[in-house]
Amino acid sequence: MPFSSGIPKLDEHLSGGFLEGKSALIITTPGIDGRAFAYQVIQANPSAQSAYFIENTFPEQIRKDIRRYIFPEAAFKKMVFIDAFSTALGLPSTETFAARDATKPKSILDAVDAAARETRPGLLVIDSLSGMDAKYAFAGGLLEKIDELKKNGVTVLCLFTSWDENESARIAEHFDYVIEARSVEDRMLSRSFFKVVKAPGKFVGTVIPFRIGFDGIAVYVPKVIITGPFHAGKSTFIHKISTKAVSVNRMGTTIALDHGYVEHSGLSVDLFGTPGQERFEFMLDILNKDAFGVVLVVDSTKPETFARAKEMLAHVSRYSLPYVVAANKQDEKSALRPEKIKELLGLDADVVGTVALTGEGCMEALKLLIDKIVEGGK
Repeated sequence: MPFSSGIPKLDEHLSGGFLEGKSALIITTPGIDGRAFAYQVIQANPSAQSAYFIENTFPEQIRKDIRRYIFPEAAFKKMVFIDAFSTALGLPSTETFAARDATKPKSILDAVDAAARETRPGLLVIDSLSGMDAKYAFAGGLLEKIDELKKNGVTVLCLFTSWDENESARIAEHFDYVIEARSVEDRMLSRSFFKVVKAPGKFVGTVIPFRIGFDGIAVYVPKVIITGPFHAGKSTFIHKISTKAVSVNRMGTTIALDHGYVEHSGLSVDLFGTPGQERFEFMLDILNKDAFGVVLVVDSTKPETFARAKEMLAHVSRYSLPYVVAANKQDEKSALRPEKIKELLGLDADVVGTVALTGEGCMEALKLLIDKIVEGGK
């Protein structure tokens, strides 16, 4: 069985996760906490014995760091540390496995050997390979040790902070899996993305937006627009699937916007709903800024509103945003089926039947849109 990354979308791109006895390299740019990826893998595989190699801080600091997250404590019960830091400062280590002299590569490798021999870990995390490589050429023999451990069925996950592209490329050649995580600044906004750049067999290499929160790493889409004609059910759609939501209403209809926040199955999404009346159309231009995608909500019982729906979609699609159509009110007898709605709209679009009052189909529509955003579809 492969080791889950703990991030459902990343597992999809890896065809299930990291294969046993393989090596994976997480390359991060400065500013991204690569350790969060390691914690995510450990907590997702609680039955596996894991060993955590640390050379740039005290193991107790890592324990404190892990406790910042809301991962189950039991997930880390089987984790042991290999302390390659304390003795470099001339301090004794309280860990069972520690380098006698962390200033010498051989002493460090001996500690790794002892931990591998006595605990037989299924997963070894090396934090940080970049630190070892900076101190000792070619990571002080750790790369060769990784190959040796792989032959014994150990899956090795290494963290590497990239300060030099050429150095990162050289190190990456030694690994079976390579995942890059980067931050990009765009119009004063900072966004983080990761992608698979190398893996055995078939993999998907498109970028995945993410954020690191107290619940770990989640696919994060900071802005999805929920739009559609008057009384199509946009507000109900948002409130039903959101972890938390708020609306600005007057006389039973939205006059400003709806805002919802969704946390579900490794997804984290901010939803922004627009009023349906034409006099509020200017808000589409305001809300479209920095948006990632659109859910067009239509009333399946009122085909006479479809022309207006197409107008609204045309207004936002000029921004080349991916979209899906939510054919709402499918529980009513007069509701048209999604296939018929697609035909009447005349759009080459995915149409998902929904019942916003119960939530039926709503999350499916949102997940389909997220797939389109991540995979670059429209």
